[in-house]
Amino acid sequence: MARLKDVQFSQGVEAQKPSVDEVEMTRMAVADSYTQTTQTKYHIFKLVDTKKKGGTYIPNIDDVINPETGKEERMRLLVGVDSVWIKEQKHLDADYV
Repeated sequence: MARLKDVQFSQGVEAQKPSVDEVEMTRMAVADSYTQTTQTKYHIFKLVDTKKKGGTYIPNIDDVINPETGKEERMRLLVGVDSVWIKEQKHLDADYV
């Protein structure tokens, strides 16, 4: 005849949930590693040498590929002008440019 402890133990073991099998654990690990590699990472850079005097010259004219035409065209950045393409800036006078 079984003792009360044995009966309770057997009922407790059967009542436990089955553990996750290896295939499910592998699937979860792959899914977890995939989400970690696709996250966006941001980098912040700090200027270290701030003792330099002077400024930086950035030219306002450059030859680039126009995304609308696919051809190389010259662009120029001017204050108060809507378009950057030189071919569209023909209405400007030479003194302003």
